[in-house]
Amino acid sequence: MRRTRAVTILGAGPAGLATAVWALRAGMEPRVFEAQGSVGGNARTFQVGRFRYDSGAHRLHAASAPVMALLRELCAGALHTVDAPSQIRWRDRSLGFPPALLDAWRALGPRRGLRAARDLLAARMCGKRPGEEASFEAQARYRYGHSLARMLLLDYSEKLWGLPAAQLSARVAGGRLRGFDVRGVLHELLGRRPTHLEGRFLYPRGGFGQLCTRMAEALGPERITLDAPVQRVFHQQGSLRAIQVGGRELAVERVVSTLPLPALLRCLQPSPPAEILRLASGLRFRNLRLLALFLARPRVGPCASLYFPERELPFTRVVEPKNRCPSLAPPDQTALVVELPCWPEDALWRASEQELCARVVPLLAERGLLRPEELCGSRAHSLSHAYPVLELSTPATLARLGSWLRGLCKLHLVGRNAGFEYGHVHDWLEQSRLLVQNWR
Repeated sequence: MRRTRAVTILGAGPAGLATAVWALRAGMEPRVFEAQGSVGGNARTFQVGRFRYDSGAHRLHAASAPVMALLRELCAGALHTVDAPSQIRWRDRSLGFPPALLDAWRALGPRRGLRAARDLLAARMCGKRPGEEASFEAQARYRYGHSLARMLLLDYSEKLWGLPAAQLSARVAGGRLRGFDVRGVLHELLGRRPTHLEGRFLYPRGGFGQLCTRMAEALGPERITLDAPVQRVFHQQGSLRAIQVGGRELAVERVVSTLPLPALLRCLQPSPPAEILRLASGLRFRNLRLLALFLARPRVGPCASLYFPERELPFTRVVEPKNRCPSLAPPDQTALVVELPCWPEDALWRASEQELCARVVPLLAERGLLRPEELCGSRAHSLSHAYPVLELSTPATLARLGSWLRGLCKLHLVGRNAGFEYGHVHDWLEQSRLLVQNWR
C-alpha cells in the first residue's frame, strides 16, 4: 500500500501542531491551516508589558517516553518542574486541591464536620454504588456524602459547566473523585496523601504558549497558514476531496481536524443528514472570560491555582503565573489571572474590561487576595470553546456522530474540541503520536 505523504491539519492548537510535527518526522508533508493570526488556539501565552500569562491553568505531566523526549527537545532546557500547591478557598477556609477528607472536615469545624461525616456514612452504608453511566452528582454524593459534595464539588461544577450536576457526566471530574473515600482517610492518617495531577507538574519557563511556538518553529512558516478559517470540507463517495480556505479550493488526501466537532460537521459539503446536524447542534461548549490583574506587590501567595466553589462568586479559578515561573512578572510585581466561565449569550461574555474589574476586584479584596490600591493595570480576554460540556446524553450522541463520520475515509479527529472529551495537553500529544504511528 502506498503511504500517504500529504496531511492537511485544521487548527494550530497543541493537538494540531503536534500531529504536524509527528507527521513531518515520519516523512510526511503536513499543511496546517489556522483561523487566528497566531498559533496556540486556547493554549497561548499573552504578554502585556513585562507580564506574561497563559490562556488557562495549563500544565504538563509525565507521559509516554516519546512525548517526554519531544517536550524536552522542543523546550531545549526550558522545561522545568513546578512544585506549587493548589487550594480550594471556601468562605474564609483553605483546603488542599483535590481535597482530602480530613482537610475538609477540619475546615468545616466540629459541627459541620460531624454532619458531613454522618452524610458520608449514610451514603456509603445506605446508598447503592452508582454505575459508570451515573451522573456527576450521583457519583459525588456517593463518594463525598451530601454536605461535602455540595460544598466542594457540586456548586463549583455547576458554576463551571453551567448546568445542574444531575445532568453532567461523571467524566467532568477528570479523575479527581478517586481517592476521596474511607480508604483515603486511612492513607491520610498514615501520612500518605492521594496522588493527583495538581501541585507538581512540568512547565515551559517562557509560558505554556512556548510549547506551541516551538512546534511551529520546528515545522517552519511554509507549512502553517494563519488567518485561514476553513469554510468547507468537500467529500464524495466516502472520500475527502478538498477544503475551501479564503475562497480557494485546495485538494486534500488525508485530513486531521482539531476544530470543534459541531463546526466541522457544519463545514462538510454535501451536508450531513439532518439527524446528524441536529445531534451536533446539541453539543455545547462553555466559553471563558479571562481577567488579568497586575499588582504592585512581589507575590500574593504560594499557590499555582486557587479554586472558588461558592455559587455567589462569578469566577471559578484564580492563577498566579509567577508561581509557575518567576520570570513571568517583574520581581516587585505580580499578576492574578481570573477565570469566569459563561455561555455565549450571557452578559458576562459581552462585559467590558472595566465592567469585569468592577465586579471582580472587590470580591478578591474581600478575600484578602489584593488591595484595590495595588492594582496597576488589567487586561481582559475572551476564549470561545474553552470546555466541552459533557452531559449524560453526550456518550450516545458521540457514538452516533462517530459512526457516521467513520464513513468518511482518511478524516481523523484529534484534541479536546474535536473529540469532545475532557483531558490534558499531554494526552493530546500522545493521541496525535499514536494517530500518525498508525498511518505507517
